[in-house]
Amino acid sequence: MRKIKNALLIPVFFGCRVVSLFSGDAALSLPDPDDGDPLHAKAEAGDVKAQFHLANEYFTGTPGRRRNLTLAAHWFLAASDRGLPEAMFNYAVCLDRGWGVDPDPYLAAEYYRRASESGTIPQASFNYAMILKKGIRLSGEEQEKWARKKHAEIEVDEKKAAEILEQLAEKGFAPAKTEIAEDLLAADPISPRNAQRAFLLLSEAASDPRAPAKTFRLLADCWYGGIGTDPDDEKMIGSLRKASDLGDVAGTLKLAWCLENGLKTAPDIAGALALYAKTAEAGIAFGQYKVAQAIEQEKYRDPQGIDALEWYSRAAVQELPQACLRLGELVEEGIGRAPKNPKMAMHLYLRAAKRGYARAQYKLGQTYLRQDPEAPAGFDPTAAVYWFRQGAQNGDTPSMRALARCLLDGTGCDRNRGEGIQWLQQAAQNGDILAEEQLKELH
Repeated sequence: MRKIKNALLIPVFFGCRVVSLFSGDAALSLPDPDDGDPLHAKAEAGDVKAQFHLANEYFTGTPGRRRNLTLAAHWFLAASDRGLPEAMFNYAVCLDRGWGVDPDPYLAAEYYRRASESGTIPQASFNYAMILKKGIRLSGEEQEKWARKKHAEIEVDEKKAAEILEQLAEKGFAPAKTEIAEDLLAADPISPRNAQRAFLLLSEAASDPRAPAKTFRLLADCWYGGIGTDPDDEKMIGSLRKASDLGDVAGTLKLAWCLENGLKTAPDIAGALALYAKTAEAGIAFGQYKVAQAIEQEKYRDPQGIDALEWYSRAAVQELPQACLRLGELVEEGIGRAPKNPKMAMHLYLRAAKRGYARAQYKLGQTYLRQDPEAPAGFDPTAAVYWFRQGAQNGDTPSMRALARCLLDGTGCDRNRGEGIQWLQQAAQNGDILAEEQLKELH
């Protein structure tokens, strides 16, 4: 296969998806080349080098050639058909992201595979390995769409993926080192040997400009927990800052949490809020929740004038339990701009409770104990006991006290003084003053 020097290879990691302003198919009829355009003429004549360079010019745009992703994809495909690995990779990226062609994850995987066979494009091999490792993830609507197309399924092959990643790591490819390290760190428990290897791989990857942002977040985890190395607070925070600067959302959230709570660094509330706001604007639910909380506590003012209710709503749409709970509390009482709507509040509590959020389970239990005729759920003490028990088992102290009261009184369940006292004692040990007072009364 021919190799072109100084070729444009579009850097992309598997799984990235963006909406393109350009659409179309490589088979569309194309305009005739401008008179006096030698590069276009050579490409039309079948010169693979000209086809690839023409595709690059259409992809990036030049002073003499307007950017056109449809034409870029067309010429990447033309050069691919003539066996050029770089063109195969770039065409795979176009298919992966929907640049100039309709998105086609299966065909993208095939072109990544073809490009990887040359052994000259590590990113192609990495992208193909990630597809083999994780498969192609489609929404329900996308699954129905692709079921109607004659594409062979891409079967997950974790063993082959691991082999490819190890080969890439041996050649010094930073993303592969990071991926292997992440898998090692995910083991529970992690052996000392694997911990040391993970830290070594991450340290090596971090020195490479091609290292993905999560490399530094994972390094921060190692510095924080002493995984494969000695704990180092300064290096932990420094690694999180690097991850955040490179756009790693999880790293940004971790750094914000450290700054907010003074964890391993001096407290910096303003810095933390700025980071939370950054993630909120990027659509991250927890960041939206933290911004809403800060606005409600008058610690932050959104520069665009978005209020706490709107931020809570955006986070709740993404099913963040904390946001569902707080939004439910606001609409239950009609606080601020929130319209009073007990029925909606109960729906929000239920959404959070089903996700295992203990405090929402407590609130839901309280709702079922209300004997108000206008209560949305109606009086259902059996359901209340169920949710109090869920909350108690998940460590929520008010749920422990509420469950104990039901057991002692026989509300919604058989009376059980022994178990009731046990839950009261547990709540009291957790610092619940009301539980302590009830225990004194019982004794």
